[in-house]
Amino acid sequence: MTKLPMTRLIKKAKYLLSAEKNEAPASSREGLSICLVYPNTYYIGMSNLGFLTLYRILNSQPGIYCERAFLPDPEDLADYYRTGAPLFSLESGRPLREFHIIAFSLCFELDFPYVPKVLDLAGIPLKSRERTNHDPLVMAGGLSAYTNPEPLADFIDIFILGEGEEVVPEVVTICLKGSRQGLSWNEVFETLREIGGVYLPSDFEVAYHQDGTIARIKNKGGKINGPTRRWIVSLDSYPTASSILTPHTEFKDQYLIEVSRGCPKRCRFCVTSFATGPFRCRSVEVLIDQVKHGLTLSKRIGLVGAAVGDYPYLIELCSRIKDLGGKISLASLPIKGFLPSLLPMLDQQTITLAIETGSAALQQKIGKYIEEDEIIETVEAAGRQANIKLYLIIGLPGESMDDILDTINLVRKIKDSMKRGLSLSVAPFIPKPHTPWAREAMEKTEILEERLKLMKKHLPGVRFTPKSLRLARYQTAISRGDRRLGLVLSLVGSQGLPWPKAWKEAGLDPEFYTAKITDPKRILPWEHLQVDRLQPSVFSLS
Repeated sequence: MTKLPMTRLIKKAKYLLSAEKNEAPASSREGLSICLVYPNTYYIGMSNLGFLTLYRILNSQPGIYCERAFLPDPEDLADYYRTGAPLFSLESGRPLREFHIIAFSLCFELDFPYVPKVLDLAGIPLKSRERTNHDPLVMAGGLSAYTNPEPLADFIDIFILGEGEEVVPEVVTICLKGSRQGLSWNEVFETLREIGGVYLPSDFEVAYHQDGTIARIKNKGGKINGPTRRWIVSLDSYPTASSILTPHTEFKDQYLIEVSRGCPKRCRFCVTSFATGPFRCRSVEVLIDQVKHGLTLSKRIGLVGAAVGDYPYLIELCSRIKDLGGKISLASLPIKGFLPSLLPMLDQQTITLAIETGSAALQQKIGKYIEEDEIIETVEAAGRQANIKLYLIIGLPGESMDDILDTINLVRKIKDSMKRGLSLSVAPFIPKPHTPWAREAMEKTEILEERLKLMKKHLPGVRFTPKSLRLARYQTAISRGDRRLGLVLSLVGSQGLPWPKAWKEAGLDPEFYTAKITDPKRILPWEHLQVDRLQPSVFSLS
């Protein structure tokens, strides 16, 4: 009974590996062992450039070897549960609980419940305080992990705050040294807590008022300020591109290259503008070196970044890629500062343009005002070459029905000016930590449903791809959540409870976390983390 499903799982892992073009350094299988986990399926995880970059960097460290693991596909989960087999790594089939370190890469709040799920499947105690020195050290990083790690505080030993290219090698080097010296994890923590960009949630105590608000966040060590966020001054020192290509992912035929980080626009709703800055760009020459290598693996080059369209040398870069025989695609294009000369260089069926809202008043409020004529002309020009997807946000602070009608009117004018297909990606506003609108409310579901219904009614022939309002509500709650949400995440993840039942059993209400925070003195769960205080990385890999 056990052997057949296990054989199938192992065969599937070997099949996935055989389809990969793996550019990461070969692992020696000796030294400090790390399993890098993306808490979602292989298909989703292998689309993540940060995950792939960290995998390559870790396997380039002396004395370190790194393997990967993912949340099993639904049909594979059934086999794991039926057989009781422990979750194992992709490369060698080694059970996760036998690694020295388990490292989660977290980019999306709705993946948080999969952290306790993965730990449970691996046979590793869920909570940090329940683990011993014989268990793996559990660490986590990624944008959603460091903007507010508190909902996962019970499960994670250390968080990486900020960009990990330099911090993570520094951390694992200290762990390797401690392992060779026979130190316990607690003894290793003594050194780790002195590093900028490393956060040990066990160093802080959180007390709550009777109404659920935070009374205080106390550093047990007596320090006034919490950990700071690390960032890389020169991106050229760390080329970021696809280290592994596979047909079993969304970007199966593209070699992805990151051109920049951060965003100069600083829209009030966008966490990227405020938690990944400052805006930095790689040099054209460094990028072209990556392109030349990428073209040996694929003719399609995907340029990515939070603000690719704001890369100051985009025309030059794309022109040189075309001269080298590459086919170019961009994650999205800006409407403000749109470059018509860029269009003939692109080779993609759909171009995404973010307008957020058609209301001039709301555009000014979010800090992204664009003249209506400029929007229509830009979309019309792009639409002559490709299908257009417009990104819209509903439920922005202060939004009225008149604002929705303005958006409908703008989209209608855009549709009338186009000869190709038009689709709308519609997402609700989600208040994010560290942004100017972190204390704003998420609009009520019934109001969002009404506005979405009105848009669909008055925009026939336009394809809608709305985000789930129910899941967006839970995402907001996790985004602004405190440590008490750990129980909800555990119930959803390791026990498989539906979200509504998990909230009820935990004795918590998601509306508490999605409502407007009106008290300016109310302590926010992430306030002890100095994400806005940048600490440049200084560690050398040489």
